[in-house]
Amino acid sequence: SFFLFYWYSYTVIPPSGQYADLCALPDLNERTLLENLRGRFRQEKIYTYVGGILIVVNPFKFLPIYNPKYVKMYDNHRLGKLEPQ
Repeated sequence: SFFLFYWYSYTVIPPSGQYADLCALPDLNERTLLENLRGRFRQEKIYTYVGGILIVVNPFKFLPIYNPKYVKMYDNHRLGKLEPQ
């Protein structure tokens, strides 16, 4: 029924873009992975961790994260210590 589908979608699928590390998704599957990436992309957060791996979705435009301020912020930090932008 519609109510069961709505309840399932509301309780199981996390809000889009909420997770900076896909390994933290409560229900990791293709749908939740892609929705999280899509949500982060819409927020112009093109970098996302998958455990110790950093993945990027190409925005095909210049973003303000490519400036000395952000580069310095991530300099000398271990991968995963800071949330990806």
